[in-house]
Amino acid sequence: PEDLSDSLDEFWSRIHPDDYRSTQQAVNQHLEERVPFHADYRLQTKSKEFRWFHARGNAIWNEPGRAIRMSGSMTDITERKQVVEELRQSEERFRSLMERSPLAIEILNPEGHISQVNAAWLSLYGVNEEETKEVLAQYNMLSDSQIVDQGIMPLVERAFSGNHVILPPFR
Repeated sequence: PEDLSDSLDEFWSRIHPDDYRSTQQAVNQHLEERVPFHADYRLQTKSKEFRWFHARGNAIWNEPGRAIRMSGSMTDITERKQVVEELRQSEERFRSLMERSPLAIEILNPEGHISQVNAAWLSLYGVNEEETKEVLAQYNMLSDSQIVDQGIMPLVERAFSGNHVILPPFR
């Protein structure tokens, strides 16, 4: 409250230029169609820094049906937006690693099934997309008899229980 007065002009002057139009559209849609108002936007604080806010509200209407005031809340979501952006960047790095790696990579779920493979994996095993779907549907590392026969199942089970292990090369 001490950062922003009740002045609508002051509010609009502090909206980030990239968010101005979408925020204005959300307000206009609320006023014209009476749909719930929800918007995420950056707002400049008194310290001149832009912070992200999630706002929601409803207009207060007078007898003739004209909006005379807006009632609602604004929540600072800057940290959440930063975490979401960091996650997006992390996923982008992961996707790039998976797509560009010359090494065959497979990701297994906690039940031992392969959930994702990369192009190098397809090339290594010489399988096409259809064959890969079949392998993904049927294979389970935790019941792979070759892993049992090679004596590395205890290591695999330790890995699946959350321990760090290094598997020896195997055929």
